[in-house]
Amino acid sequence: MENEKELQSSYHLTEVNPPDTGQGPVDYVNIIQEGFLLPHFSLLDSSGNRFVLMDLIGKRNIVLVFLHRSDCFCTAFFLEELQANLAEMKSYNAVVAAISIEHPRLISEFASRLKLEFPVLCDRDQAVVRLYAVLDRDSARGQPHPAIYLADLQGVIRQKQINLQHADQLSLPALLERLKEI
Repeated sequence: MENEKELQSSYHLTEVNPPDTGQGPVDYVNIIQEGFLLPHFSLLDSSGNRFVLMDLIGKRNIVLVFLHRSDCFCTAFFLEELQANLAEMKSYNAVVAAISIEHPRLISEFASRLKLEFPVLCDRDQAVVRLYAVLDRDSARGQPHPAIYLADLQGVIRQKQINLQHADQLSLPALLERLKEI
């Protein structure tokens, strides 16, 4: 794993084997809470450019979006809405990045088709998905739950939204309101 040392130095999360409750697998989406520091990572975007989260701390507010599937209508709709509000987010000194487990070629085609002006990062080995504890344990492909993390200039998480189903349940108006406040 390329960024294993960086991930280990930032946070160390271990797999937990819960008791069998007869209710199926458990997702640990609440390990990372509001008020925590964003776990640091470094990933390539679909164009091969390196995105280093640590480089943004102290300079910009940060919006991270985890994408569960690029072929899902709700994901495309949410990203189009995010793109439409990108100028407003930038006016609040925010940078936006999306994270996908898809192949870089698919991510590039997807970002190009939607005319996204923010990076879509490639997390093929799900290292960052696991680090942020948004892995959908019911997903055969190891996809994340749709999620948004908003962090302030210091890298402190000020808002977290995770939906265990679809991206269309994430609230962009709530994100914009919170971004205005920080």
